[in-house]
Amino acid sequence: MPSDIPAASMAVSLIPFQLTGVASLVSGTLQPSSTPQLPESLLDLDGRLQTAKTQFAALDDLLKSTTPKNVATTIVALELALTKVYKLAVFIRGDYDGSDIDEELQKSIFSQTTEAFRNCHNAAELGLKEIGDIHVQVTALQSNRIGPLRTELEEAQQQLVSEKKNLSQQMEQNNRNVAVWQNQYKEAVEQFDRAQREQADFGNQIALGWSMLTKILQNDKAGAVASFMEAQSKLRSAAELKYRGEAELISNQEKSYELNVKQTNLESMERGLPLLQSLVNTINNQASQLMTGFASLKDNSRKLLLLAQEMENRAVVTMKMAYKKSMFASGLLKLCRIAPVEQRISNEIRMIRDEILEGYAGLELPDEVQKLLGEVQMLLEAPRNAVQ
Repeated sequence: MPSDIPAASMAVSLIPFQLTGVASLVSGTLQPSSTPQLPESLLDLDGRLQTAKTQFAALDDLLKSTTPKNVATTIVALELALTKVYKLAVFIRGDYDGSDIDEELQKSIFSQTTEAFRNCHNAAELGLKEIGDIHVQVTALQSNRIGPLRTELEEAQQQLVSEKKNLSQQMEQNNRNVAVWQNQYKEAVEQFDRAQREQADFGNQIALGWSMLTKILQNDKAGAVASFMEAQSKLRSAAELKYRGEAELISNQEKSYELNVKQTNLESMERGLPLLQSLVNTINNQASQLMTGFASLKDNSRKLLLLAQEMENRAVVTMKMAYKKSMFASGLLKLCRIAPVEQRISNEIRMIRDEILEGYAGLELPDEVQKLLGEVQMLLEAPRNAVQ
């Protein structure tokens, strides 16, 4: 019979050892086990936001590089066309009406002039088209990217608020459970210690030898063993609940940390969205202004082309010799009046104006020509840029 005591004691001694591994999970400060990875949905959202930034930045760069090139091309084409107009001004110098006309030379200069204005019109049209294409792309991207991104960010933020609220409720309940289970564990440990001592005491009494109380002690020992087994079972159950609750607490704290990281990233993306929208607004505003400028250039170049073609048709085809110097001069000055005044263009217009004035030296200046010269002079004194 005494041999039963060491076996029971051994069973008791194993409990702290078996619980040590679980207890180590909750020792010290609760910390997340590793840096959390962002969910794929959030990574995808951030990736699309970065892609949108890259696309809008590329369109901004394209607008900034395309516009100066198209402006320069159009102005150069207009400048070249006005040099042809200057040649026509030289062509009618002096007593044009009373002189023999070199019809082939006149036809050649007119052909060059209309072709130059056609090139100017094409350049302005191309510039308007390219800026318009950029504007369309920006508008499409704004609709297809920024709108959905803003909606998804709002939905993600709402979901995050819900997740944090649910987790907070879980953690509150978890803390209450852990407090209860820790008390139960403490009580179970105390009960187990008492049962262990009682069983050891009965074992020692029986080991002293037989006496008249031996039979009674043996019966009491059986009850002590039963109490010990019950205490041992309660201790195991209480320990399991305690450490399971503490492990769940760690898990919830890790989830809380993950949600905080998620919130930080969402807030960062939300701060980036207004900056992106600001860039889009800037591109759209610039594109709109440039389109207005190029539309004006295109319209003026079309008028210049039509006027040059009309002059060519009348001077070379329908009127020929009846197309007088005053008609020529008025037409050339009307071309100058329509042309947008830019620094280099102003120089060409001055040359044409001065040539017409010089061409009338010693001759009476027609009223229409004098009126147009005054209008051109006013334009030269108040220059304006066609495209800023």
